[in-house]
Amino acid sequence: MKKILSCLFLAAILLFSSHTVKSQWTSDASQNTLVYQASGDQVLPRVVTHHSGYTYVGWFSLTEGNYNVRLQLYNRDGYPQFGEMGLLVSSHTSMSWITDWDMIVDTDTTAILTFQDIRNGPNNVFAYRISRQGDFLWGENGVRLSDNNDLEAAPRAVQTHAGNYVIAWIQATT
Repeated sequence: MKKILSCLFLAAILLFSSHTVKSQWTSDASQNTLVYQASGDQVLPRVVTHHSGYTYVGWFSLTEGNYNVRLQLYNRDGYPQFGEMGLLVSSHTSMSWITDWDMIVDTDTTAILTFQDIRNGPNNVFAYRISRQGDFLWGENGVRLSDNNDLEAAPRAVQTHAGNYVIAWIQATT
């Protein structure tokens, strides 16, 4: 009986593994998956993958003289979830140059993005939490984490075991 069950299990594995599933992810390492195509510069990409297979790609898109923050989500088969253009996270005024930024995926499969911009005058750090459905969970304008005239750059994010978020950055006082 044990031998019959083993053979049935092996036959089931072979049957399902021979069934090919077409996905968006390319199987050819020399071919890239196009994330976004636009005339302006697309810079500082970040890629994070949840253990469930969902993958977020975030980047700065230079459009009309401003570095906008964009986000795309791919399901485990590699199909984009936020449309051809991705999701516009922030078009708030940025400096003419940008510094490093960070993006993580949390235990709820949401993306946490943190970067700085000059929407309120001085350079301040902001954080956004975006769901798999494209909802802005911390508000349409994110959460402002700093409010001063100092140069604040290169924020980093982490989720603690308790489910809280810690975001830190470099601060150069003026």
